[in-house]
Amino acid sequence: MKIQSIVLILIACLICSCKTIVEKKDWRYFSEDINIDRFRAANEALGPPAEGEDRVVFMGNSITEAWPVLSPELFESGQYIARGVSGQTSPQMLLRFKTDVIDLQPSVVVILAGTNDIAQNTGYTPNDIVLENIEAMAELASYHDIEVILSSVIPAIDFPWKPGLNPAEKIKDLNQMIKSYAKSEGFIYLDYYSALVDSQGGLKVPEYTTATDLVHPNKAGYQVMEGLVTEAIDMALLKSVSSGIEVNSLFSDHMVIQRNDELLIWGEADPLEDISIQTTWGASATMTTGQDGKWIGKVNTADAGGPHKITISAKDEAIEISDVMIGEVWLASGQSNMQMPLKGWPPNDPIQNSEEEISKADYSNIRMFTAQMSYAVDPQDKISGVWKVCTPHTAKDFSATAYFFAKRLHDELGIPVGIIHSSWGGTVAEAWTSQEKLRTMGDFDEALDLLNQPENKQKVSDWYSRWETMAIPDTDDSWSQLEFYDDEMTKPLYNDRSWQEINLPARFDVYDGAELNGIFWFRKTFELEEPVQDYALEIGAIDDMDQTFINGVEVGSMTGSGKYNLKRSYKIPKSVLKKGKNTIVIKAVDTGGPGMISGMIMLQSEQGKSVDLSRTWRYIPIGEIANSAIYRYDSDNVDFTDRPSMLFVNQNTPSVLYNAMINPLIPYTIKGAIWYQGESNVGRAEQYEQLFPTMIRDWRARWGRDFPFYFVQLAPYGYTNTEDPTDDQSQKLRDAQRKSLSVKNTGMAVTLDVGNYKNIHPANKQDVGARLAGLALKNDYMRNITASGPLYQSHRKEGRQLILSFTSIGSGLASEDRLQGFEIAGDDRNYHRAEARVVNNEVIVYSTNVKDPTYVRYGWSDEGATSLFNKEGLPASSFTSEK
Repeated sequence: MKIQSIVLILIACLICSCKTIVEKKDWRYFSEDINIDRFRAANEALGPPAEGEDRVVFMGNSITEAWPVLSPELFESGQYIARGVSGQTSPQMLLRFKTDVIDLQPSVVVILAGTNDIAQNTGYTPNDIVLENIEAMAELASYHDIEVILSSVIPAIDFPWKPGLNPAEKIKDLNQMIKSYAKSEGFIYLDYYSALVDSQGGLKVPEYTTATDLVHPNKAGYQVMEGLVTEAIDMALLKSVSSGIEVNSLFSDHMVIQRNDELLIWGEADPLEDISIQTTWGASATMTTGQDGKWIGKVNTADAGGPHKITISAKDEAIEISDVMIGEVWLASGQSNMQMPLKGWPPNDPIQNSEEEISKADYSNIRMFTAQMSYAVDPQDKISGVWKVCTPHTAKDFSATAYFFAKRLHDELGIPVGIIHSSWGGTVAEAWTSQEKLRTMGDFDEALDLLNQPENKQKVSDWYSRWETMAIPDTDDSWSQLEFYDDEMTKPLYNDRSWQEINLPARFDVYDGAELNGIFWFRKTFELEEPVQDYALEIGAIDDMDQTFINGVEVGSMTGSGKYNLKRSYKIPKSVLKKGKNTIVIKAVDTGGPGMISGMIMLQSEQGKSVDLSRTWRYIPIGEIANSAIYRYDSDNVDFTDRPSMLFVNQNTPSVLYNAMINPLIPYTIKGAIWYQGESNVGRAEQYEQLFPTMIRDWRARWGRDFPFYFVQLAPYGYTNTEDPTDDQSQKLRDAQRKSLSVKNTGMAVTLDVGNYKNIHPANKQDVGARLAGLALKNDYMRNITASGPLYQSHRKEGRQLILSFTSIGSGLASEDRLQGFEIAGDDRNYHRAEARVVNNEVIVYSTNVKDPTYVRYGWSDEGATSLFNKEGLPASSFTSEK
């Protein structure tokens, strides 16, 4: 604890003993209602945490005190303990910190303080004194090996019990101070403020507060807070593991393992160290690490059930993995339609009935591990991510397709289901395939040769070895905590003359001829007359994330996934602005694909005055995302001419996603895989026809088992910008996917009926996930169901008619109204629309324009067709009979 804080407390206590003599004017008179013993009985009843229990204590005021009352679900298990006292200020919290936090021996403490200090509940308290009390609590916790989460103060624009204080700006200032302190000390900063604030600086009404004082959240507000705090707690618990033994992050609390199989567990420790694995279902194993410190062990798993524990020990050190469930484990991978979360990417890319689905997503036996997006030139053995139990607070960030897949399996099998989710939007199949397998095709040899040139690889190693590295964040909140000289770069007087110029809006991720993913700073000055009113900063979109500052004050941010296409609209209080020269600074993060600032950049006053902020800015890259890490440049004069030529590498470079997002998962035991990808390979259908089966065989060979592999066929979408149907390409890719069914133990979910021709991200993920699950239920869990729509098998000619046979017809072929979408052609391949009808579970097609038909096709366009189904309601796949 800082000496200054201790002195302040002692002085305060002495002064409080004679408060009747001295007029109560400032922060030192805070002893009223301190009641250190308030929770004594409850604390004694709790006792010390059980072995392996990760206890979390919430220290705070009335907002913390009311939390278990208004939203009790978070606290039902007893793992989370609320120690909030209404009206208390930070020095009062500090005085009871030992009894209500330290003595409870938690793994994590969540500190929410400052509201009542600003409200002057114990007299005037300067923000720097509030911060010192928060610092003292954090340092006490750290001394006792408790991980610390520091929370922002909840937004407020007035305190009804203390009118006239106008707290909005003080809250904003204090939050910035807390955030800066958290960054400097390595604590987790929890930003409730940004998630709950309205355009005036208060809680959103009535969304997040219906209290008469407009200061306390309602249940919806607490649910937003819960989504943030549970992510932060997961991060803190990972940080708290102090053992010298390391395991792949797949092996962590809440994991799901495959039932009645073998579980391989691997990690690192000291060289030639004896390692033992013990499980509560009775399986065990011992092994010795190699000279490189690596180890791998194997235990048999049991029937479905749990929760279990796994203990991994070496000498006097041990890792205990709790809440382990045994059930079914599936890998989910692909591009954006697999990545798309249950909350969607509003407003442009929603999920059907998203709010209702999230509110009902209370399945403790469904868990999902979401791998951090990363790519690498060489195969990696580590991956970042955590297992999360499915609740309405966590499910919103789950892959929607994978969630609906898991939900149907869980509902019908009645056992735990675990999903390992590893996907990246906009990516190509060759990026998910290993170099060795790609070499068998020959199509990608030139790119692979460049990746593997020893001279280039050494240059790459030399380049990255210059810079400080940091882990890629795995939560939305942790992205906002990335530190890239923020205090220095955001100062209005910072000298940016050496930076390059760029005209915005524009693409910004190509710098000195090098394309890179990473972190960029942008700066611009602008002139204002005397600011007598608030302004709004309007920006079309920033791909992917941003934190924006004016005159050194952060005025808004959008961090985390799914923000790349969202309009920015940040309120700028007049107090932030000044007459004459002002400085705007943007820290933009481009995680992959083209990084750009698009649309207008405009400062707009409440009375309609505007300042155009487009055209000339100064900018510089300050960090690079590559090789499963972030590299922070240590200078604003980086010589990019030193960067090796091979650094065109991005997430679509052949093999790099396999290296970083698949290889580290091997050999974790899985039942099978589901896949939703292909959009980014449209236009290369002939190649995909070979590439996709190659990737499937590659993964199976790496895992050493021919696991089932189920994939989603492309949905309708207008991939071309022309109205000429002969320009369409996606139907060819769909047919390449259909032909991939020749690979054994595969299945295809057809989505022609649930797509959106104007949106590449269809909102109906319920049917997609359910259809994938149907394939698994039929083929792997022996359910007597029809799991696929009709698939073209063959045709025969009878006169001027072609008669088509299909597999997967279920209880029979069916159609909606009349059959459409069929075309036939003679040997000249000149296709004409055909009349079609279902007769005896076959389809007869005919055209007066084709006297001698040879070929037939269905749904042969980007838009596809949705007229042929089986009686179970599953649509037929598009196809062509041409070889």
